[in-house]
Amino acid sequence: MCIRDRGFGLAVLIDMIAGGLSAGAIGDEVQPLYGDLSKPYCCSNLFLAIDIEGFRPLAAFTGAISGFSEKIRQSRRGPGADTVRLPGDRAARAHAGFDGTCEIAAATIAALRESARRLNIDIPNQLS
Repeated sequence: MCIRDRGFGLAVLIDMIAGGLSAGAIGDEVQPLYGDLSKPYCCSNLFLAIDIEGFRPLAAFTGAISGFSEKIRQSRRGPGADTVRLPGDRAARAHAGFDGTCEIAAATIAALRESARRLNIDIPNQLS
């Protein structure tokens, strides 16, 4: 299997489920997001909620998933890779150190202040 083919089967399955179950377009029937605006985009979404405890106890599930995830993270790394990550690992690491604030560049704050002044909008205390 060529590396560029990884994930193709999963992508096809998701397309079939999302488009098929929601009666939306599938495959090349989906128009480009920023394509011809006179044609409907035809994109479909399917949101699925699974009650894990309907299958097994939640603690057993999370234990099994945690163990499996660690096995993957401990697997042999590819050339030039410093770690083996799973989807969401990088974001989880970023969120772990997040204190709830976001720094805004001085030029952006100045532009926001100027826009607020022109529109006669009060500036939130956090930006004052």
